Amino acid sequence: MTCAGAGCDLHCGGEGGGKCLAGRPETPGMFRGMRSTDGYETLRYAHEPPRSVKQRTEPITKLKEGLCGCGSAPAVTVPTLHPQQSEADRKELADMRSKAEKGDAQSQKDVGEVFQFGKLGVAKDEVEAVKWYHKAAEQNTAWAQFWLGFCYANGQGVAKDEVEAVKWYRKAAEHNFAPAQYKLSVCYHEGQGIAKDNLEAVKWWRKAAKQNLA
Repeated sequence: MTCAGAGCDLHCGGEGGGKCLAGRPETPGMFRGMRSTDGYETLRYAHEPPRSVKQRTEPITKLKEGLCGCGSAPAVTVPTLHPQQSEADRKELADMRSKAEKGDAQSQKDVGEVFQFGKLGVAKDEVEAVKWYHKAAEQNTAWAQFWLGFCYANGQGVAKDEVEAVKWYRKAAEHNFAPAQYKLSVCYHEGQGIAKDNLEAVKWWRKAAKQNLA
């Protein structure tokens, strides 16, 4: 078979090759990069412009604004200084973790990223990352729900569980979070953690595409 070309109702571009979700052969451009499951840079920077390491620790939304802890501050445990951790990094992490331990969901997500990717001079600790992602995800923080799904899908810091991954991808996708919509479409397309369903795959892919992530 050959692609339906310019008349394809999925707008695949008529480049040919592969099999599209509606039964037509799929083009490389239609699901460009969708089978890549290990790319923080791929997914994140397809959704937003590159930023410095320091900027990546800042909230993606303005959720920190107006959020504060109440009562006396709990004791804050800060990891031992890593050889590459500067005093500025240590202070930034201490402040971030203090807010996270008071229940600030955005800070909990940020702490999770610090441990998942080894930011701010801290050694990677995927188990610790998952712990903080869970806390933020339970407070409906879309990025945390997405990363939690990613960790379950790839067995990072937790036993691999594709069904659980779909659960968290869906929660984030329902908040109109494009990277999660994109990954959920892949799960439906590939039958990962859920029965294959091409119509659902296309539905979620189109939602992500409307936000320029597809």
